[in-house]
Amino acid sequence: GEEITKALPGLAGEMNEITGDMAAAGRLLVLPAAGKLYIHPERYEGLCRQVAETLERFHKQQPLKVGLPQEELRTRLFAGLAPRVFAEILNYLAADGALAMEDQKVRRPEHSVTLSPAEAAVKAKLDAAHRENPFSPPAAGELAAAEKLDPAVVERVVEAMVELGEAVRLSGDVVLARTAVEAAKEKAAVHISQNGS
Repeated sequence: GEEITKALPGLAGEMNEITGDMAAAGRLLVLPAAGKLYIHPERYEGLCRQVAETLERFHKQQPLKVGLPQEELRTRLFAGLAPRVFAEILNYLAADGALAMEDQKVRRPEHSVTLSPAEAAVKAKLDAAHRENPFSPPAAGELAAAEKLDPAVVERVVEAMVELGEAVRLSGDVVLARTAVEAAKEKAAVHISQNGS
């Protein structure tokens, strides 16, 4: 729409009339972007299906992840689209209830991270270890060995906690609960305010 009317300014009025008529007849969807974007309803439905299938596969493969990074979705399905067009399509799909977006991640609206009973038991042990020693909890591998837990399950749960914002990975195997990190920041701020840098 906008690109054509810029290239052929004499046709701007006629193009607006044609696209307006097509939109009114349901033969074009108008995406409310800066400068209108138009998409054929069948193409839009196809994109909805592709996005739904991609997110469904992602959630099955990565159930403990909040969502698929937006940029990864763009490269998988929309590599040829301009970033502005991609962002507008995502916004339209979200407004239409086809997906949800948060923190640069895209997910199915009904998806939430749910731990299995075994993962929930591991999380309870991690939470207890973090409460007991908030600034120096055992590394994930150490906890797995000490508690005779599957290291892969422990790492999955740690990743989920990081993904959900409940924990912060400082480096490699060193992970602190978000509450410990916030407490450390507060202590540092108080120390600096009382003693200078």
